[in-house]
Amino acid sequence: MTWTNKVTWSEGLFLRPQLFQQQERYLESFAHKRTAPLSPFYWGFSQYRIDIESLTLGKLVLASATGICADGTPFDMPSQTPPPPPLTLLPEHLQQTIYLALPIRTPNGEETTFDAAPGSLARFNVFETELRDSNSIGQGAKTVQLSQLRMMLVPEKELTSAWMGLP
Repeated sequence: MTWTNKVTWSEGLFLRPQLFQQQERYLESFAHKRTAPLSPFYWGFSQYRIDIESLTLGKLVLASATGICADGTPFDMPSQTPPPPPLTLLPEHLQQTIYLALPIRTPNGEETTFDAAPGSLARFNVFETELRDSNSIGQGAKTVQLSQLRMMLVPEKELTSAWMGLP
């Protein structure tokens, strides 16, 4: 019940990362609930491009894609989200649907992984980049940590209830 509730910002409040994370969840939930009824079929691919040459090598490579997951999570690869790792196509994959999959967000679940652990169900991978303060041009860039969606190509028989997927 408290997973998407609004934070009460009050004087003397000790700022913790959890407060900003909760505020972000609230705003994401608010935006999704506000806009989802406007288009009942809002999710799916806007566009995608498969590297055809890789298919001849037995690999499925998603070179680029944009769209919206069923939970309202938008993705734009490669500009904001890196393309998923290539999927080595095995004979049993030939009769299966392949999904672009993202771990489902769960209350109190792991949201972010710092080491890209293969078995993790975190939705995001952390990466570092240099950013400048937009209001202080004279200061140099600083290293900050940002997050990118952790999407995978998953064959139908391997898609568990911990993941949502676009066929």
